[in-house]
Amino acid sequence: MRPAHPSNATSKLKSQQRNPTNDMDLDDRLLLAQFFSCEFPYAKWCHRLHIRVSYILLSQHSFDEALGRFRAGIRAYNQVHDVPSSLESGCHETLTVA
Repeated sequence: MRPAHPSNATSKLKSQQRNPTNDMDLDDRLLLAQFFSCEFPYAKWCHRLHIRVSYILLSQHSFDEALGRFRAGIRAYNQVHDVPSSLESGCHETLTVA
C-alpha cells in the first residue's frame, strides 16, 4: 500500500524548499530519461523544470506529438509520486496546453 499523499500544507512547504537552480545543469537527455522513467526526485521537480521538459519536447517533436508525450509523462510521474490531480496539485490540462 502506498503512503498517503502529504497534506497541502506539507506540499507547500516542500515546494518552498526546492532548489531548481542545481537541476538546471542536467543534460537534456538525462532530464528526459529521468522524467519519463519517473525517477526524477519529486522534491526537486519544479515549474522551471516543467517548462524545460516541455521546451525540449517541443524542439524535438510536432506540437501534437510533444503535447501527447508530455501529457502522458506528467500523468505517469504524478501517479508514481502519489500526486492527486486537483485544482491545487497534479496535472492541470488548461495550463499544460497553454
